[in-house]
Amino acid sequence: MIGGVEEIVELRGRANEADIFPANLRDRLRSATSPYHAEVDLGFSVLDLCTRSTLARFLATHGTALRAIRCRPGRRASAAEALRAEMIEALDADLRHLGAQPADPILPVEADATAVLYVLLGSQMGMRVLRKRWVTATDPAVAGAGRIFNLRLKPVAWQTLCAEMTGQAAGDEIADRVAEDACRVFEVYIRALANGAEGALPGSGL
Repeated sequence: MIGGVEEIVELRGRANEADIFPANLRDRLRSATSPYHAEVDLGFSVLDLCTRSTLARFLATHGTALRAIRCRPGRRASAAEALRAEMIEALDADLRHLGAQPADPILPVEADATAVLYVLLGSQMGMRVLRKRWVTATDPAVAGAGRIFNLRLKPVAWQTLCAEMTGQAAGDEIADRVAEDACRVFEVYIRALANGAEGALPGSGL
């Protein structure tokens, strides 16, 4: 976790400097997205996943972001879309279990499939980290809303993607597009967090 807004600004500056001479596409994505990742991490870290209202906000925010992400055609598009659909299905099931409603939609963003897959596979691993907080819940309703935290991880898919990106150039047009789009995907999550900042979701009764 990070300290706050000032540290996010500093991270963005460091990322811009580190992005000048990355060794490969994976390094470039890691440095370029670092400040955006940190901002998303900060936004979700303050939510108490053991209470109904904040868990509902967490779930709905993720659902809003995922529904706003669109994949451009490409060889990784089918894998990215399949994972996106799997995550949305789990989030919707958890919201229904809580009796909560999805959040309002936000404007969609179309992104390179490699960028989408990179962010979503990383997000799924992040869910497993957050699961350690969720499993401490004593409210039975909260404890029963954990499909998203229990989705099967895809380590082979992540390792394969990272290996392929390690072998790709960091400074060509493809890398420029993937890096830019990965940052834009993280920005979707930032906008979704702002969209759900009012607290309990309309009609949730939480």
